[in-house]
Amino acid sequence: MEEAEAMRLREVLSVARIAEYEALCDGQTRAALRLHCWNTEICAAFYGPLQYLEVGLRSALSRELVRLFQRTNW
Repeated sequence: MEEAEAMRLREVLSVARIAEYEALCDGQTRAALRLHCWNTEICAAFYGPLQYLEVGLRSALSRELVRLFQRTNW
C-alpha cells in the first residue's frame, strides 16, 4: 500500500478509529491499517463459531424455560 493510499484510507476510517491502531504501531499509518485489516479477519473467523454458540445457548435456555414453567410459550 502506497503512503498516499494509506492516508486516503485513514481518512475514510476516521482519525479517531485508526488512532488506537497507530498508537500500537508507533504512529506508522500503513502498519496500523494492516493491523486494522488483521483485526477484521480475526473477527470474521469468529463469526461462524459465535453464531453456533448463540443458537445453542438460545436453544438450551428455551428448553430449560419450557421445563421450568411447564409450557412451550413461556
